[in-house]
Amino acid sequence: MVLKVYLIEIWLTGGRYLYLLIAKLKEDKGANYMMVIFLISFLIILLDQWFKILVEQSMNYGQTVVVIDNVLNLTYVKNPGAAFGLFRDYTFILTLLSIIFILLFIVFIYYYAFDSLLFRLACGFIIGGAAGNLIDRIRLGYVIDYVDLSFWPVFNLADVMVVIGGVILIGFLWKKGQVI
Repeated sequence: MVLKVYLIEIWLTGGRYLYLLIAKLKEDKGANYMMVIFLISFLIILLDQWFKILVEQSMNYGQTVVVIDNVLNLTYVKNPGAAFGLFRDYTFILTLLSIIFILLFIVFIYYYAFDSLLFRLACGFIIGGAAGNLIDRIRLGYVIDYVDLSFWPVFNLADVMVVIGGVILIGFLWKKGQVI
């Protein structure tokens, strides 16, 4: 029970920091373009790694802690593959692909360089999430997943950030007429 309360409190605190960062970025329209993206990415990486270390140190592998009955659990899972456990035991290739993706995505950001907070948030979420899982692959040889919705494969904060960032980015580019 203490772990559950502690993790929820950390999640909310991280959300508050992200909200304050977004509010500050709205005020400071002249902020360095790439610095904003890397700042968001860095915050996502810190939160992601913090949660994973808490799960690693506070739970046994395979252990489940019920947060909301039949809806949300914390389950400590080691994922040696990609999304949904695909490509198990290809850690080196997944690590290499992650590095290439992050570098190509940074080139993409420089190429498009939209002066939009929404674009910067989306890019920061994607880079932060991808880098969070990359750190796990390099550090551990697998990715720590812990969010268990019972009806979906177990995932983590980094996964959520990549998906949210991707959806925001696609919507933004679609509105700009840049989606092929």
